[in-house]
Amino acid sequence: MYKKHDNTLMWLSVIAAVIAGYDFLAHTDVLGLAGTQWILIAIVLAIYAVYLKMKTA
Repeated sequence: MYKKHDNTLMWLSVIAAVIAGYDFLAHTDVLGLAGTQWILIAIVLAIYAVYLKMKTA
């Protein structure tokens, strides 16, 4: 059950990190959030993904 969710959270974390990189290079606010906020979102999603992956192990 958690296998699907941890992979989804990890991919969302990667997408958030890519958005943060785009925000840094293009100097835009994607969805009204700054690049540092996107990095924080990516970190939180990655932590939850690792937690779910460890829970299933």
